[in-house]
Amino acid sequence: MAEYDYEQLLKLLKIDLGISATIYDERLTDRLKVAVQRLEALGIALNESEQDRDLVLMYAAYLWRCRVTQAPMGRMLQLAINNRLFGQTAREATTPSTAEAVSLPQTPQAAGGGENGGEG
Repeated sequence: MAEYDYEQLLKLLKIDLGISATIYDERLTDRLKVAVQRLEALGIALNESEQDRDLVLMYAAYLWRCRVTQAPMGRMLQLAINNRLFGQTAREATTPSTAEAVSLPQTPQAAGGGENGGEG
């Protein structure tokens, strides 16, 4: 889980939304936190990269706008979420886990059987 500087994200979100007043700061910060929670609930392991920061900002802006318009999620945001999730899944699938890398097939001797399969 990435630790974000919500004050910096708030400034960027307000620029995106065209809001200069501070009256909405608390609600916008809540939208940012909800965006992070929802993206993580989808299975995205967010990090502190610019791409993930932008994804959080896009999702938070969508949450802010859809509260009024009830518009469905835009295609660009859907594709960004899918690309991030599929890219992460592909990286995880090609990187062997520690357990897989260390596990070796057992031989009869390693299983405690000795040469005679434990008899004798």
